[in-house]
Amino acid sequence: MSIRKQYDSDLESLKAALVEMGQNAAEAVENALEALCTADTAAAQKIVQGDDRINNMERDIEHRCMALLLRQQPVAGDLRHIFTAMKVVTDIERMGDHASDIAEIIPHLVTVRKERDPAVSQAIAMGRKAYQMIIDAMDALTAEDEIAARRVIAADDAVDYDFNAIKHTLAQEIAADPAKVDAALDLLMVIKYLERIGDQASDIAGITGYIEDEQLKSGTHIYEMARAASRMVTDSVDSFVRKDLGKARAVQKEDDTVDGLFDTVKNELVGQITEHPDLSGECLDLLMIAKYLERIGDHAVNVAEWVEYSITGAHAGE
Repeated sequence: MSIRKQYDSDLESLKAALVEMGQNAAEAVENALEALCTADTAAAQKIVQGDDRINNMERDIEHRCMALLLRQQPVAGDLRHIFTAMKVVTDIERMGDHASDIAEIIPHLVTVRKERDPAVSQAIAMGRKAYQMIIDAMDALTAEDEIAARRVIAADDAVDYDFNAIKHTLAQEIAADPAKVDAALDLLMVIKYLERIGDQASDIAGITGYIEDEQLKSGTHIYEMARAASRMVTDSVDSFVRKDLGKARAVQKEDDTVDGLFDTVKNELVGQITEHPDLSGECLDLLMIAKYLERIGDHAVNVAEWVEYSITGAHAGE
């Protein structure tokens, strides 16, 4: 298999891993709602224990992303999908955490609220809307369907409406009987986690638009920075294998280029945030990625400096 074909295969594997993680998070939310509906504390405990699986998937996907960035000099289209995965994986992991948070509340909640409690039923209905948002957001992302993504973002209004309506109901409960404050607080936390899940599904849907956003495609030098950092890693490893002092020193000089690009990207993204406040979230994600790339360049320099030391017996600059 050629290098490019292997790279394309790895990109598809990354996409599949992201979809699988999204399915696991959605399943955790669905199971938490079912445990809440049936007052099943044993099922709730299983959800809490299963959160480690989603966390491990997050680490695996992050590792895949960094490996893809460093293995080859990705073209702009590849970089957009890698950057997207790095952002989406965080939202998915948080949704899994919130499902676990809800599950942790269930054992106490079922002891303080009556069976078929109307407010609990409302919360479950709200949760099903948030769950559907996860499914639809992942489908929109996979298909790169911006129209479907907009529908997901619009659906968040219904989840927010339910959150405020249930919150009002709980406030009335407490006003009528202050002794019910603990029961109200449990359910308030549940609906807050569900509201956040809806927000995160909306964020994922918003990233679908980012994939196609021309402003962020061409408005920064982050792609150039990623390619430069990738070259540094490749060349530093090559200098080690070949004991190539000239290449090791070239890697050290190249770090100035990456540092300069990092400053450029920072300024460009600050400008994007100022001019397009609606893209501020995506810009901050790219800024974080740029910082990771700058650190990758520093690590490549460390390798190159040790190559120089192994050949000359002196550290760089001595």
